[in-house]
Parts: sequence; structure tokens; C-alpha cells
Amino acid sequence: IKSSKRRAQLRTAKFTLQQARSGRETVLYNLNIAVLYCAINLEKYNMSHPGETMRDLRKYAKQTGVRLALGAFILLFVVGVGLIWLIYGGQAAGMGLTCLLAALFPIIIILSVFVAIDWILSRARPK
Repeated sequence: IKSSKRRAQLRTAKFTLQQARSGRETVLYNLNIAVLYCAINLEKYNMSHPGETMRDLRKYAKQTGVRLALGAFILLFVVGVGLIWLIYGGQAAGMGLTCLLAALFPIIIILSVFVAIDWILSRARPK
């Protein structure tokens, strides 16, 4: 019942967006249609794969945190170094990459200590 209500809401929103379309709002309209299209496809995916919903919320939170951290690092390295290269040139981008890697070293050490502590505690915890 919830998914049929959600689909009806998405169709209503899409129809409303189509009626509100004007010359200046075309970009916003296209963006909203793309978001609605993704929402409808996500709804279809969730309905066609009902057994794949994640039940373990701790695992989901951990997975989401890892994905966010990876996305942030990729964004920082690719966009950050790319903009430095675009604005200041290759030598400055090399130095920026060197500085980012040097700053990453203490973060890796701290995270490895946390992983080691987690591993030790999971082994010591009674089952």
C-alpha cells in the first residue's frame, strides 16, 4: 500500500512539474524530472528485490560511513588536485597531491589503531 501511494505521489508531482514548465524554469524542470525518474526506478528496484533489504542497521551504518568517507576522499583528491592543476599547473598539482598524501598518513595510522581496537574487542567479547 505504501509503495502504491508513493508512486501516485511521484506521478502527481511529475504532472505538476510538466504543467509548471516555462522557459526560465526548464533547467529546474529537467533536474526535478531526473530526480523523480531516479525515485521511481529505486521504488521499482526495491519492489523487485524485496529480499535484499538490509536488516542489520549497524552493518548498514558502517557501510554508509565507509562509502561517505571514500566519496569524500575521491572528491578531495580528484576535484581538489584537478582544480589545482587547472588553475596553477602541473607542478603545483604535484605538490598539492604530495601534501594531501602527507596529511592522509596520520589519518591512516589513527584508523588502523581503531580497527585494531575493534578487532581485539570483538575477539574478547563473549558470544
